[in-house]
Amino acid sequence: MTSEPRDARAREILINGRFLTAPQSGVQRVARELTIALDRLLATRNGSERWRLLHAPGAPVPPLTAIAAQAVPGSGGTLWEQTALWRAARGRCLVNLANTAPLLHGQNIVMMHDAQVFDTPSSYPRAFRLWYRLMQPLAARRARGLLTVSGFSAQRLAAHGIGQPGEATAIWNGLDHILRIDPDREAVARLGLRPQRYALAFAAAQPHKNLALLLRAWRDPRLADLTLALVGTALPEGETAPVNVRLLGRLDDAALRALYADCLVFLFPSTTEGFGLPPGEAMLCGAPAAVSRAGAMPEVYEGAAEMLPPDDPAPWVDTVVALTEDPARRDALAAAGQARAVTLTWERAAAQLLGAVHEKGVVPGDG
Repeated sequence: MTSEPRDARAREILINGRFLTAPQSGVQRVARELTIALDRLLATRNGSERWRLLHAPGAPVPPLTAIAAQAVPGSGGTLWEQTALWRAARGRCLVNLANTAPLLHGQNIVMMHDAQVFDTPSSYPRAFRLWYRLMQPLAARRARGLLTVSGFSAQRLAAHGIGQPGEATAIWNGLDHILRIDPDREAVARLGLRPQRYALAFAAAQPHKNLALLLRAWRDPRLADLTLALVGTALPEGETAPVNVRLLGRLDDAALRALYADCLVFLFPSTTEGFGLPPGEAMLCGAPAAVSRAGAMPEVYEGAAEMLPPDDPAPWVDTVVALTEDPARRDALAAAGQARAVTLTWERAAAQLLGAVHEKGVVPGDG
């Protein structure tokens, strides 16, 4: 079989589709939404390069028009990425949107979302932690371009030797995916909640998610009549939920959008975040938000959300009580949050991604 001409290969840009088969988290959502938005953007342009999404057979590929999709045999896991994907991508620029990349490939552009595995290692299983601590510095060193999701993440990555200071291009996430989902208008009642009589947060066992702070806050008698509704099933090790805390289990996006819209306030107490997607989603749906003054949250949400200390539950209690007693304050905070959130679109993020790829340059090579 005749191989493709070298100059044609150089004009083709590939996307690492491993995120389609990885366990779904915020990182995978970002990669998917960036790919979808990039496809819409490319459909309006007449660029000289071609784009192709490489994925494992059977992966849930989103509908795409400008980006072609190609199955590469294998499971879609780490071994697939480091071997089968690497072979399929040789000679082409490969855009990796979900932290990892084939280490032998010489034309990677890699988006690394945060440095949490270094900053909060206890939040991750040992094997995951060891792999990321080996892989991320090597991938960054070999990459043609390094991307991340905030200036904060860029600083933390550089602090751990992942890229040089100022090297990583920060591309803020979009939020408007949540508006593509019709809300499940029965969800709030079905879950036994009352509009604006519950605060909403995410359940998580990872220490840096800092759920223990909210559990302590909800033992304050001033919040006895207000429910803390937690999306998910996990609590931190050794923690128990007070009687006014509800674990809602896993919810789909339709139910989540409805809960965002009807909550008194959305709470996000993480001690560090690379970006902080959930509070932005909540703000876009009309909820006021209170977040930790930590990680990337001040960078992204200063002036649009209440900024609270991540190590003291008292200000969180005070804020929730104030929003309960002062509807005008709640409405003002919700309006400020929504005004910020509407500016964070995936179209904007995709345009920045495309610009970054072009800036890094796409040249022929053996990869």
